[in-house]
Amino acid sequence: MASPTLENLRQTLSTLRRRRSRLYVLQQVSLAVIAVVALVLLLSGLEAWWQPSRGGDIALFSILVAGVAAAIWHVLFRVGRMQSDDQFMAQYVEGRIPDLEQRLLTSLEFNSDALDADMRGVSPQFVRQLWADAEIH
Repeated sequence: MASPTLENLRQTLSTLRRRRSRLYVLQQVSLAVIAVVALVLLLSGLEAWWQPSRGGDIALFSILVAGVAAAIWHVLFRVGRMQSDDQFMAQYVEGRIPDLEQRLLTSLEFNSDALDADMRGVSPQFVRQLWADAEIH
């Protein structure tokens, strides 16, 4: 009984890791797009107020290209540094569901083998309920 439950937990953590990774990438790309749009608006306002010559337009365009390049570099840098190892995921899950660790530890104390559970004075139904509760959470 423990093996399928542990496999379900691994699949759930894998799904959670992918979801969190996608959310992080979306967040970083959104921040970069907001920064580029703000830079475009700022440079457009500056260009309308200043009304520069051809050299000034080239300078403003160069600033825009540098800003877009910096935003792309920032996104790539942050996504490259993203770490989603098991320890990080455990801390994330512990923050979201504080009592999950205690549920898992309690359910792991009892082996799924009925003889082992009977020797400890614990019914197999109780052990199955512990595993089901841990799996649900």
